[in-house]
Amino acid sequence: RSGTGKTAFGMQLVYNVLQQMEDHNDPGAVCVFSAEMDGEALMLREACAIERISFWRVQTGNATGSEYQQLDRCLSKMSDRRLYIDESAAPTLEHMTAQLKALADEGRKISLVLFDYTELAGEFDRDESRRVNKISRGLATLAKKFDCPVVTLSQLNRDIESRAEKTPSMRDLMHGGEREAACIVILVRPWMFDKSSPRELVNAYVVKNRFGPQGEATLGFDETSLRFYNARVEKHEL
Repeated sequence: RSGTGKTAFGMQLVYNVLQQMEDHNDPGAVCVFSAEMDGEALMLREACAIERISFWRVQTGNATGSEYQQLDRCLSKMSDRRLYIDESAAPTLEHMTAQLKALADEGRKISLVLFDYTELAGEFDRDESRRVNKISRGLATLAKKFDCPVVTLSQLNRDIESRAEKTPSMRDLMHGGEREAACIVILVRPWMFDKSSPRELVNAYVVKNRFGPQGEATLGFDETSLRFYNARVEKHEL
């Protein structure tokens, strides 16, 4: 649902891949289709996450001089030719294919594609479920065509908010699209439904995985810097 950290999670995947590429001197490319947020804001959010600086304080002009210097250095490092951000408000599958083909024609191997998010694609159909399923099939085709992982973010429907059992399943995807996915990870933030839960914890449920087991992991989420981290959860026997 909204506020769980989908974009932050997706951009952390992007950063991790970029870091691996840099470590191995990989000249490939990572492409982000950001239909919801402009590229400048997206880069600033990620720089704040990397440097552990409050995104809100930066937005309101209340960060320190040293923090702005940290961000300048981080943004300079991020703005190399490995990362491409497309800001089209409602990109179609044809548009995404053309952009990726242009990169491939330059001799760039695509290492990762992130689309934020599925429901904002520019494909028209009065039937929303049919439209999202078409988009999902198209993104799966892109993954095969360019031989790279394609990650798309999506929303859950509201049913999970009202029912007592919060453990999600593929049926909770707002408009479907699960058939074409190789792996589906659903983020649930218990604090959004139960204020007695730790605010920083997010449960990541792997509800589909063609290449391995399903399961669940508990992550920490820093709302200030919009950064996920490994959470230490202590369990005590009653």
